[in-house]
Amino acid sequence: MSMFKQLFSKAARQHQQALEMLEHIVYVPSHLGTPVDHDAGWEYLYLAAELARSIEALEPTRLEFVNMSGAASGPAVADPIGELKHAMETMTTTVALTETVFSPAHMEGAFGPPGVAANEAAIAHVAGEVAGIYQNLIHVAMDVKSTNFGKYQALGNDVADLCLGPINQIRAFSTTLSENVQRVVDEVRGGKPQQTPLQLVLTLTVEDDALQRLRKDMASFGASI
Repeated sequence: MSMFKQLFSKAARQHQQALEMLEHIVYVPSHLGTPVDHDAGWEYLYLAAELARSIEALEPTRLEFVNMSGAASGPAVADPIGELKHAMETMTTTVALTETVFSPAHMEGAFGPPGVAANEAAIAHVAGEVAGIYQNLIHVAMDVKSTNFGKYQALGNDVADLCLGPINQIRAFSTTLSENVQRVVDEVRGGKPQQTPLQLVLTLTVEDDALQRLRKDMASFGASI
C-alpha cells in the first residue's frame, strides 16, 4: 500500500471513529422543537434554537459540577495516574469531535449543498452533537472530581478544571450563535446588506491558568500525565 493510501485509510478510520463516538454521546432532548417558519435563514435559526434549548436543559448538571467541592469520598483508586491519563484522553478526544461536527461535509449533510433544501432532522441532530460534546465534558469533569485519587487529589481537581474552558466556550458559542443568526436573518429578510457573514465555527481550548496549575502540581508530585 502506498504512503498516500495509508494516510488516506488512517484518516478515513479516524473519521469513522469520530462519527461513532458522536453517535454514542449525542444529546437527545425530551422533545424536539419545530422551526418557527421556513423562510430565508430558517435552518440557522433552528440550529441556534435547538442548541440553546439543550444547553438550558443541561444547566442543572453544569451547576452541579461547578458546585462540587472536590473532596472525594470512598476508597482511593488503585491506579490514580492511569485513571487521570484516561480522563485527559477522553477530554481531548471529546474536544476534537467539534472538528468533525463542523467539517464542511458534515454541515452539508444537514444544511444541504447549494440549491438543495436543508434537512430539519439532520440540523436537530447537529445541535444534539454539540450538546452531547458539552454534556460529555461535564460528565468527565464530574467523574474526575468525585473520584478519590489519594495523594494525587489536587491533580484530579486540576484535570476536572481543564474541562471548564471548553464547557464555557460552548455555552458562549450558543449565545453568540443565537444573537448572530437572528441579526443576519433579520438583515436578509429585511433586504439589508449583511454587515458580517455568518460563520459556524467552534474552537475549543483549555484555559491557560488551569493548564499552568496542572503542570505545577504534576511537577510537585514528579508525575506525568
